[in-house]
Amino acid sequence: MTDDRLGRPFRRRPTKRHPGAHTQKGAAPGEYRERGPLVPFIYIRDGYKTQQQTGTSDTRGNAIMTETTDSGIMFRNRGLASARSKDFATATEWFRHAADQGDAVSMEHLGTFAQADGDWEGARVWYQRAADLGNADAMCFLATMCLGDGDEGAAAAWSRRAADQGHTTAMFTLAADAQLDGDWEAARDWHQRAADLGHPGAMWGLGLIALNRDGDREAARAWFQRGADLGHAGATVALRNLG
Repeated sequence: MTDDRLGRPFRRRPTKRHPGAHTQKGAAPGEYRERGPLVPFIYIRDGYKTQQQTGTSDTRGNAIMTETTDSGIMFRNRGLASARSKDFATATEWFRHAADQGDAVSMEHLGTFAQADGDWEGARVWYQRAADLGNADAMCFLATMCLGDGDEGAAAAWSRRAADQGHTTAMFTLAADAQLDGDWEAARDWHQRAADLGHPGAMWGLGLIALNRDGDREAARAWFQRGADLGHAGATVALRNLG
């Protein structure tokens, strides 16, 4: 499907320690699995990272979330401050207060906390609550959990719901799944939608399609350049090896 020198767009999924497990400690942002989204933990016990620092969370798709109260936002911000200080017990308390005020972002955070603790059912409950309020990141987490359960149909449905809200990681996931199914036009369409919203991995994906499906080296070069300009490692390697 691709020239090995240009980098492979997919990696086999890691061995799951538990149904629904979708990351491993040290997984790099931008890694891909055989099918479905790889959404790294934003909150991990051995080092708190903000969404801005990791660059893996796509908040664009959360724009239509049900609005929370001012107090909910205040509680969430206190939870974030506690998490940055690695006081996860206090952070959990603040996020719970915010969740009680209807804050879907805090519900998502509680889901990641539960998952980091190995409480998969608790994580699913929190993600479901956040997704019901329109949180697209939570939808992606649910997609990955469904994938771990072997329910690819439900995983695709959650990814589509997130993508419909403009979540570029979900779009990229759907493009990857389409490629695995041999539906290159659908893959191209999802990559294009994500690339139009600035997703560098999708630019890389369009470059690979241009090169390996269309035989258009100049179009590939242009897409690789756009992805590389945004710091995408795969696009950078592909551009260099293209010559």
